[in-house]
Amino acid sequence: MAKKRKSPGEGRALEPIEDLFIGLSRDFLKGARGLGRTFLNEMPVDLAEREKDIVVRADLPGFDKKDISVEATEDTLTISASRKEERSVAKENYYLRERSSNRIQRTIPLPERVDIRKAKTTFSEGLLEVELPKKDIAKKKKVNLM
Repeated sequence: MAKKRKSPGEGRALEPIEDLFIGLSRDFLKGARGLGRTFLNEMPVDLAEREKDIVVRADLPGFDKKDISVEATEDTLTISASRKEERSVAKENYYLRERSSNRIQRTIPLPERVDIRKAKTTFSEGLLEVELPKKDIAKKKKVNLM
């Protein structure tokens, strides 16, 4: 018969199979906490193509305009946002100080080349909007081929 171990906080001994499941549950919960942080760090983005431009909208709730960086090339758009937060609470013999930081970044490939010199950005109530005019690649020149 297998040796039984005592469970913390309980008077009865655990069977080896119960011990295994408790360990797996603990590992699962640790992993689930990590997944929650990953989902919190996502940046939802909408990409729309119009006749003369491409529009990108990104949800950045909780960020200030000064926390956001937007960089573009002719065929990509990179949006970065970072913030640091610090709270302090002092009571009697108790002092609490918490710090957190959050950084998110997305690089979005664009469906067509854009003229980055004419790009426009707006940021209001947590929504960033970037309008990127399409580059006029084919200058309308008449070429005699024969």
